[in-house]
Amino acid sequence: PVTYLNDIIHPVDIPESGLKKYIKLNIDTRFVDIKLNGELPPFDYAEFCARQLPVEVLMDVLPLSLFRLEGFVIWTVEDVTQEEVLNHMKDLVLNMDQDNEGGSYELLDTIFPTLLDKRGTTAHLVPFPKINGTSVLEEQFCYTDTILGIMGNRKQQRLLFQQLLDYATQHPHPLVVPDVNETTIQSYPFLKHLPHKGIRSFILCPILHQHELLGVLELASPKENDFTQETISRLQAAYPLLVLLLNRSIALLNGRINRVIKEQFTALQPSVEWKFTDAAWQYLSTPEHERKDIGNITFDEVYPLYGAID
Repeated sequence: PVTYLNDIIHPVDIPESGLKKYIKLNIDTRFVDIKLNGELPPFDYAEFCARQLPVEVLMDVLPLSLFRLEGFVIWTVEDVTQEEVLNHMKDLVLNMDQDNEGGSYELLDTIFPTLLDKRGTTAHLVPFPKINGTSVLEEQFCYTDTILGIMGNRKQQRLLFQQLLDYATQHPHPLVVPDVNETTIQSYPFLKHLPHKGIRSFILCPILHQHELLGVLELASPKENDFTQETISRLQAAYPLLVLLLNRSIALLNGRINRVIKEQFTALQPSVEWKFTDAAWQYLSTPEHERKDIGNITFDEVYPLYGAID
């Protein structure tokens, strides 16, 4: 019988929704037999079958005119969009590094509408790394963020971030807002800018690992009541990958901080490393055109019991 060893998957653009689907083509050839027309020419197995040869060479030795197919084939089409999207997300996690971290997050945002099968949905993942035990916000992830995307007002942004952090820490389950209105703003002050951005439906999904908040996923739609329980169910499949991605971002930030410390200072004792880590974070969180040398690190009202110098 004829067999197919590889899956055949095609991307398909759906004009009605503007989204992309992935279709898997299954070909069942169990009912097809290969028949020989006439006799086979002399064939040296050791020369042709023991090693891989181009199809053209094999066709010269065994022309297709020597064979015919008899029977019937059953074709089935399967929607594998969710599986393919999750595979794309896995690739993002595996390939993310210092050079493409921001681009990986932007690409992830474009994947979610296809995963959720929701046209017009915007998504944004925001990491909440910790510096010396305190959650901090990296501005590179805020420019297009639904809640925190406030350019030119860092004080207001920090306030919203703290409100969002407090809520997500105390309420680790998804917050679904089917209709964003004034009552919503009163209950959740960190959503105050959503109506001005034309958002009518919203989901806030805290991402946790081992009871520690790693970040939040935000989903927004211009349509009222656009999100359902099915939306949450689709998100569950991507949740472990989001945990991996956020953990990877935390590791990358720690790497950037360690590089700054090594470039600016000598070897550190563990008991004072926290001070230098904080200084390195302040350096990294300052826009590049405003950065200056860190300078000396001092400890107020701290006196050594013993000191030595080489």
